[in-house]
Amino acid sequence: MYFTSTIRFSPEHGSELPYYKIKESFRDVMGRVHTRVMLTPGYLPELCSADIVQIRRGLSYLMEQSALIPNQQTLFETDPREKYSEKVCGYIEKFWTQIMDSGKIDVASSSYDDASRKARKLIDVNTIQHTDAREVGV
Repeated sequence: MYFTSTIRFSPEHGSELPYYKIKESFRDVMGRVHTRVMLTPGYLPELCSADIVQIRRGLSYLMEQSALIPNQQTLFETDPREKYSEKVCGYIEKFWTQIMDSGKIDVASSSYDDASRKARKLIDVNTIQHTDAREVGV
């Protein structure tokens, strides 16, 4: 998971601030890269860029440990949240529960299943046998 941001005017704060979205990129069975928005937390003026990076790492760890996505490779050997501040851990838990409540994690496994069904429909060109093949041309 990763954060993307665009600069927008925040009427609540009266200035231009980064507007954050949490996205996930993944490869389907066919090898195509897809991205999806997992959560839109919006404006987070109380967090610095180091906090955003720590939240991203914590969410990636929770996603990896959830085992809801097939063929998920491990990125972390230990829990990175042990070194983070209480504020960052609070945001990690808050965002994780919002993602789980929205059902976005289940969408990942269903899209993986859809892609595997499509992959089974493809024809392996190396195993096709022609019974009555003829050439056309000069």
